[in-house]
Amino acid sequence: MDLIYALIYGVVSGLAEMLPISAPAHQQLLRYLFGTGQTDYLMNLFVHMGLLGAVCLAYRDALKTFFRGGKGRRGRYGPVTGAVYDFRLIKTATVFMVVVMLLTMNVAQGLQHYVYLSAFFAVNGIFLYIPQHVRQSNKDARHMTGLDGMLLGVLSGLSVFSGLSRTGIFISSGLLRGADQKNAVNWAFLLTVPAIVVLILFDFGFMAMGTLGAVSFARVALSLLSGAAAFGCGFGAIRFMNFLAVWTGFYGFAYYSWGAAFFSLILYLIT
Repeated sequence: MDLIYALIYGVVSGLAEMLPISAPAHQQLLRYLFGTGQTDYLMNLFVHMGLLGAVCLAYRDALKTFFRGGKGRRGRYGPVTGAVYDFRLIKTATVFMVVVMLLTMNVAQGLQHYVYLSAFFAVNGIFLYIPQHVRQSNKDARHMTGLDGMLLGVLSGLSVFSGLSRTGIFISSGLLRGADQKNAVNWAFLLTVPAIVVLILFDFGFMAMGTLGAVSFARVALSLLSGAAAFGCGFGAIRFMNFLAVWTGFYGFAYYSWGAAFFSLILYLIT
């Protein structure tokens, strides 16, 4: 059972983190369904490391440009000037996202009940559904302002509340601000890098506060399995989201979120 749980936990975490459906919420539901109780922060650590590796692999060219401050040769992600503006937008969004995450983490930890989970899933669905009824534009980072970066960062930081997806909120908010759909997806995943780094630091922090528990070879091996599954599924989900950005869009995930909200409400009523 532990092996099955570790594998499913990694698969679901990898998909739910990169798809706009909230990884923390699905992790909470898995813990309920498997009766595992409290969060295993060691397993979370390996999952987050796997997700970070998936994003870095998928966006390795863009990240190389970012680490050079937007300077370098013309490459896969467009001219140097475009990379500079991307860098500025993500940097602004990162600052405000991290601040909001730090300010709201304790509150979010206290809102783990299924009734809150249901409410946040429903709100996530609304975020995903609205952009399809708004006239689409084609802004790139050159046309996004500092205010846009601040707004996208603040809203993305609210993803610490289980049920709200950082990817979904960022993409939907970007579309509402007139961003091109493909650009919004790329920015969302680039912002995932600092977001996951913050989550890794939280994992270390929780473990340092005494929630690590007994560490054995079997537990480390299961955590590695979860991390590997999260890496593979996260990378695949990134590719899938880029496919949707070109062909269909993301509003279908709104119906999934509302279904998850209904399921969470049922859990609230029966527990």
